[in-house]
Amino acid sequence: MVDTNVVPAAQVIMSLFPIIGVIMATFLLFFYILWHHKQTILMIKNGIYSPSKLDFLNICLLSGLLLLVLGFVLTVFFIIIQTSYYALLLGLIPFSVGLSLLLYYKFSNKNKEK
Repeated sequence: MVDTNVVPAAQVIMSLFPIIGVIMATFLLFFYILWHHKQTILMIKNGIYSPSKLDFLNICLLSGLLLLVLGFVLTVFFIIIQTSYYALLLGLIPFSVGLSLLLYYKFSNKNKEK
């Protein structure tokens, strides 16, 4: 919705806020990654680097549960308010991704035990 009482110059300035925010976040992310890379290189040169061990299965379990519940809640919400079928995808996509992560966790865990 466009407010007709707002000056067009103000509308242009307001539309630039998200763009500037995305650009600033990109610069912050880039410089953080660059700083972390240089720090890791220096730690390797000094011989004090120990790589972090990520538990990929637990990350899959946690993110799978979160996405499954989020997708289920969104799907039920969009069914209740009876919007278009395209809006239902906003709930079904995270639901299916969460379900696939949980299936990966289940089958990978069984393969590790053997």
